Amino acid sequence: MHQGSVVDQFQRDSLRSFFGLNQERVGVRLIASYALEYPQMLDRIAHEHQILQRLDLALQYLRQAVHSENQFTLQTGTQMLPWI
Repeated sequence: MHQGSVVDQFQRDSLRSFFGLNQERVGVRLIASYALEYPQMLDRIAHEHQILQRLDLALQYLRQAVHSENQFTLQTGTQMLPWI
């Protein structure tokens, strides 16, 4: 009985993996066909991706600044950056 459940679980996991890969492939094909039909959209998506990367980097810097401010305040009892 226990072996059957292990085999069943393996088959379920394999099917999930297979369907997940197929969904990913379908998504990639849809994006590729859309990009071929509307090449200007590909440029726009690339530009927006760059903007998102820059925003992510800015957010990382802000988090570091807040962390540094918190550490400084804990150590000294005063604020290093009064605007935060």
